Amino acid sequence: MAILGMEQYAFYLQDKSHAAGTDSIQELPPGVSILFPYGLLKAEDPLPHSWKVTSDTIAAWVAKQTGALFIKATDVDGIFREGKLIRETFTSDLSENFESCIDPALPEFLQKNRMECIVINGKFPEG
Repeated sequence: MAILGMEQYAFYLQDKSHAAGTDSIQELPPGVSILFPYGLLKAEDPLPHSWKVTSDTIAAWVAKQTGALFIKATDVDGIFREGKLIRETFTSDLSENFESCIDPALPEFLQKNRMECIVINGKFPEG
């Protein structure tokens, strides 16, 4: 049901942005496109079925499959430890006690796949 919710949000984003839509990551259209994830994820079934896995880990999986740089745009400045913003960290340094804008499954996925993640505040992308 959560993935179907993402699918509905993709329709909303496409309607508002007029970007190309796709349900495949094999032949991406040039430029910005909106991914309709339900069919792809149902066919591939690449991730654990858990509430710890959200669009963050799904986006990281898509980035891995396509060879794209993984950038997470969110509405906060990033990951905090003891109330202080961490400018750079390693996934192995993240414990269950970190305050974060990322889903709990993402650090393990990034570490397992030797990937980086850049977190930006979408309200202030220049920062």
